[in-house]
Amino acid sequence: VTNTRAGGPRGFSGFQDVLAGLLPEANLWSAGWEHVQASQLSAGLSWSTSYSIAPNNFDFPVHGPFGDLPTTGNIASQQLQAFLTGIYGSPVGQLCTHDNGVVKGQRVGQMATTIARPDYGYQGAYNFFDPDNYMSTAALLYSGDPYLQEQVRVVLERNGNFINKKGQLPHHFNDVSPIYQALSGETQTGPNVFWILSCLNYVRTTGNLEWLKNYMPKLRKASAFLFNMIQAGWNLLDSPGSLMIDVFIRYNFAADTNAMAVGFLRDFAEAEEATGNATGATALRNIAAAVAKAMDAMLFDNETDDHYVTQLNPDGSTRDFVDYDANFIALAHGIPSSDRARKVLRRIDSGRCVHGRATFVSERYYGKQDTTHGNIGDSWCSMGRIGWFDALARKRYGDQHSFDSLILDPLIADVNRWTWLHERYHCDGTPEQNRTSHYFEYPSVTAMMLHFVRYGIQLGFDSITVSPFGPTAFKYHVGNVHLEYDSQRSTVELCMPGTGIRAIAVEHLEPNRSFVYSVGSGPSAAPWPSESCGTKESGKAMSSIDGILTFKATIGDSSGSCRVTIKP
Repeated sequence: VTNTRAGGPRGFSGFQDVLAGLLPEANLWSAGWEHVQASQLSAGLSWSTSYSIAPNNFDFPVHGPFGDLPTTGNIASQQLQAFLTGIYGSPVGQLCTHDNGVVKGQRVGQMATTIARPDYGYQGAYNFFDPDNYMSTAALLYSGDPYLQEQVRVVLERNGNFINKKGQLPHHFNDVSPIYQALSGETQTGPNVFWILSCLNYVRTTGNLEWLKNYMPKLRKASAFLFNMIQAGWNLLDSPGSLMIDVFIRYNFAADTNAMAVGFLRDFAEAEEATGNATGATALRNIAAAVAKAMDAMLFDNETDDHYVTQLNPDGSTRDFVDYDANFIALAHGIPSSDRARKVLRRIDSGRCVHGRATFVSERYYGKQDTTHGNIGDSWCSMGRIGWFDALARKRYGDQHSFDSLILDPLIADVNRWTWLHERYHCDGTPEQNRTSHYFEYPSVTAMMLHFVRYGIQLGFDSITVSPFGPTAFKYHVGNVHLEYDSQRSTVELCMPGTGIRAIAVEHLEPNRSFVYSVGSGPSAAPWPSESCGTKESGKAMSSIDGILTFKATIGDSSGSCRVTIKP
């Protein structure tokens, strides 16, 4: 589309190619052609150019790193649209890892909180992991696009370069300066927790175990900042502040940090085991079990018998706002028994604002005396981050109806309707128009829920789990992740990133059934990878009484990815 003045004083276009002359400055927002001086061209000068263009009516590219995106023979179109819009419409635009993205003349590994408009939300502040960038980087990693995944690594290493002597990660950057306290002035546990988990997500989705082995010393230093909070005799973490809502005053033995520590310790144990430290992995799992037991015993409200309190103090007193985030985190990590979990869900689901959109902050209001500097901006709203743990909790305890109808499907509709969403929602499920626009959180969480929860694609350091929550037959072909699953016919085909042997688990198949699996190159035709492995394997395995099939197989070698086929 040629840029002309016909549409206004600066003209307009969706695509420009400068064949002669230059814009005032490259890789910077500018006023366009208005102030560009004319170039003198020699008479008779000529040139040729060509383009390959793949237009579409959506807010994501249809031509990816591995060819055209298959729209037939893929997940349902509305879900595919929301998934890719949730990735390319928001978190991709947050990346400031390009030249001049943060500092003129430099390339800095940082992410903003919104797309470029051309200004940014929270202007001049980058790389929040409290848990902001945990969600945006997860969405980028789930794209299956190696280029985007490597941008995530650059962002992660940027924060890792500024671990202080205590092992504390920056909360965020002001321009290029690391800041270790939240905008509220509080010290949070979230930045260390969610930065480390983001590093682990990068390895799981890329299969880059070599990076993990080299980076473990830095991850151990950052984790020690958290481990040192565990108090002997209590087996609970003494938290200096809130986990992921910085303006809420929470401290001492806070439920949010302790619930998160249980899952964090288990995840870090897996990383230790994947890098050869089996002894350390066992120790971490024992600590996780001790924290879970202590939390369930001391932070559960035995009077109402239906939720975890906000915090326990050393003198035995408590504060309690019936926090939805802390309780969903506890359920997501399986801390309560099934009976207790049902009681917690019943208590939360009786609240009037819980699922205006996933998910509200608390039953009781955090007033000015309960927030830092009286900041009540997050006291009456919903947050995507809480919705993420709500979704994980629903899956763990089998509440598919609530997950579908109250959590994910409304978000799919919003992403497809508006593309860009505001930072928070009201109690009634309408966007808070006065909060930051073009914000990453809800689109990113929508993509995360589709990939990890609904379609159940869960990659580990040395494992692959297929655990759909709802769908019984589907085809999923996005980036370098390929899965065709049919539980009714008990057939599965998959092709995943990484090399070597993985422990593969497929759920919801016919129970107590004998299966055969084969590993090979496959047809190398779209939508499957064009470069295939040279490995050939086959074997038999029996599904469990619960319909879970487990076996070990090679998923890739130096030639490419393997196609694993499972049949009765």
